[in-house]
Amino acid sequence: MAEARLTLAHKTQALEILRTTHKESVRELQDNALEQLVPTLQEELALDEKWREWAEAYIDDGGTIFRMFRKNGFSKTATLSALRNALLLTLPLSDLPHTHPSIAITFSPPDPPTLHVCLTYLTPSSLSSFRETLLFVYEKLRLHLAEEGPLGFYCVLDLGGARLRDIISDFIPWYATEVQPRYPSMCAATFIINYTWMYGGLWSVLRRVAPKQALSRIFFLTPEELATHFPSCLPPSEELAPVYSYPNLAIETWDDRPTSPIRFSAEHPPPERTRWKLVVTLARILGTRMRTAVWWKRWRWLGWILLLLLMRWWISRRSRRNLRRR
Repeated sequence: MAEARLTLAHKTQALEILRTTHKESVRELQDNALEQLVPTLQEELALDEKWREWAEAYIDDGGTIFRMFRKNGFSKTATLSALRNALLLTLPLSDLPHTHPSIAITFSPPDPPTLHVCLTYLTPSSLSSFRETLLFVYEKLRLHLAEEGPLGFYCVLDLGGARLRDIISDFIPWYATEVQPRYPSMCAATFIINYTWMYGGLWSVLRRVAPKQALSRIFFLTPEELATHFPSCLPPSEELAPVYSYPNLAIETWDDRPTSPIRFSAEHPPPERTRWKLVVTLARILGTRMRTAVWWKRWRWLGWILLLLLMRWWISRRSRRNLRRR
């Protein structure tokens, strides 16, 4: 795991070099968006001044625009399109009265801040509160990074006792459509702890569809390895276990945290199942990777033929079953 810290240090250094190299291009993108994109969207969609103020502050965040620029292959056209989509998402909340107890933030300067996510107590009835809290936290972390200068934060993902079905069918599609477009590549590294063999199947799927750049920032650690190699990423103390407490974001150290966990509201209705959204999301990710692959451009005609043959076989098979039933 010492190699993981060295790898992250090299990645951070490379990102800083890229940010310096593309500083002028990012500035041009910001000026273009402020002068043309924001006024055009406000006029076409009749958006209010509150949206304009937030949009201008969001575009003024050089770190976010650089991450978006890099994610889109340093293409100005693609970046402006992605920025347009991000600005049209629902405005983040400035205040959150009910927070989910499974999410917390710790600050350990000079290291990046750490987002702690414990999925042990994520239930269908609390999923809505979990989403709101996570989106709220991402916006606060973006503001913190814009002020302090780092390009990303660390995330400790605790899978102990998590319900695999809820994670796949509900969380992943929502994260891909609501969080990732607005906060691209803001998570510099994800440390997964308390994982078991049950997640082997999910990991084998994600490893095939997720970009290599994202996979290189995921590390599987034991709690002991986390304490040894990344002590600044340690979760809250055992006094608040097993449920994490969510601190006031104005508090700089975890020692000043609240003395009791904040309970989430139980009034949220159970979310509707989104298995179809998961299939669509994975298909889009896979389709994006295949379109950019050299082998697919060369052999895609064979892939379409095989797909048509498979559909023909499936239709004929269903027809034979219907005849037998009659």
